Amino acid sequence: MSNNNINTISNKNIIDNYNNNKFFYSDCIEYYKKLLNSSSISSNPQITNQLKTNHLKLFLDNLNQKEIQILSKILQKYFYFNHITISSNSNENEKNTSINQKLNLIIPSLSKQISLNPNLITFTLKNLQFSDKNSIEILSSSLLSNTTLIGISFTKLKISLENYEILLKFLLTHKNIEYVDLSENNLNEKNSNLISRIIIRQTQRRDQIIWAFSLRNEKPINNDYMKGLISINLRNNDLTNNSCDSICNALIYDNYIRCIDLNNNKIGKDGCKKFIKLLRKNNTILTVDLRNNFGYDEIIHARIVMKMCKNLKILNNMFKEKKISEKEFFYFKDFVDWTFFNVEIPKEWENKIKNNNNNNNDENYFDNNKNNENEIIENKKNKKENYNNNNKNERLISENNELKSQNALLKKEINLLKRSNNNNKDNNNKNENKNNNNKNLNYNEIENFVDQLNNIMNNSSKKINNNNNININNYNYEKIKESLIQEEK
Repeated sequence: MSNNNINTISNKNIIDNYNNNKFFYSDCIEYYKKLLNSSSISSNPQITNQLKTNHLKLFLDNLNQKEIQILSKILQKYFYFNHITISSNSNENEKNTSINQKLNLIIPSLSKQISLNPNLITFTLKNLQFSDKNSIEILSSSLLSNTTLIGISFTKLKISLENYEILLKFLLTHKNIEYVDLSENNLNEKNSNLISRIIIRQTQRRDQIIWAFSLRNEKPINNDYMKGLISINLRNNDLTNNSCDSICNALIYDNYIRCIDLNNNKIGKDGCKKFIKLLRKNNTILTVDLRNNFGYDEIIHARIVMKMCKNLKILNNMFKEKKISEKEFFYFKDFVDWTFFNVEIPKEWENKIKNNNNNNNDENYFDNNKNNENEIIENKKNKKENYNNNNKNERLISENNELKSQNALLKKEINLLKRSNNNNKDNNNKNENKNNNNKNLNYNEIENFVDQLNNIMNNSSKKINNNNNININNYNYEKIKESLIQEEK
């Protein structure tokens, strides 16, 4: 929801008792003229014009210290303003020091105005620098004591992390503030923990009210427990994927926040997917804006739109079943950013929702969206099954090829073994033939040797002459001996 819509929405809930009564304006202007005469200062037309309306806008650049002192006295006396905005247009360091001094001057009276004004609806601080810790604590305590505030906007603030936590401490337990704008503050991962704590504490506060009534089998009266934080604007900051993790963990069990704006941050695809998972469980969020982040694409946009359409249908059914009033139904729909549906939902359907006409056609549209979503899921399942079947077939084919290659290798090994066996047999046969030949040679040599000895013995007639001596060394006795030994083996 934009800042421009916060005023119109808040005026639906709180009746301004002073808008139609010009007495307070005139009385305030007369008092302002008296203060100018006493301090001998010329009137500022911007201030006089602001005092005539219920929206007080103070630009500290255009005010001097004496004018701020006069305005502080007015703020301590008159409490008819519905909207208060304090800002500066300068970005120069020299002027920031003077603006800081002016801010410290006006904060005491401003805190009194906030705590005692029964008509204050919105409070805005823009492009300011806080340095005094005490002034921040005073401002935070005054915001906590106010019971009519609905919208808070702190943008472009130059403030440390510690002081930022002190300033936003009132949001942990405030019962009525519904819209919080923290855009353009250079928030990072460290600040995201504070945001998640605010969401969790707001959820716990409202759940405890429901639990207390349930002990007596009763329901909360007038749905007062529903009051509290509904919309958070965090656009144009430095939040990352880790920031999305902490915020989604806080929102997963929340049933009250309707809008969260994270446009133009530093969120990647993983952070965007975390919000898609969140929308599967959270049925109350009506707007999640992640546009202009580097991880955001058309697929994520389509998924978020489908989930948001589902949540809009749930809200419509709650209104038909009279679980929420007509006032609450239209009030919650004001938090929907209809520009988010510029592609997926036609303008005719957008106008029908806004006018709350042709409920049957609305249901058909949501049913068609649901059917389309179911068809998408079924197609994804079929694609997965086909993919798995193709993988199985490829695995079986590869296994068959491996088995064929293994069989071929086994056949080669068998053939090699057969060849080696045949070679061994041939070698054994050759060795046997050699052994037989050796045996025959050995026996022949022995027989020749014995025959020759017999001839010598017969011819010598027991006398051996030197001429007839036989050279026995011509016979290789060692060879004969080895052959005999092998034969015995």
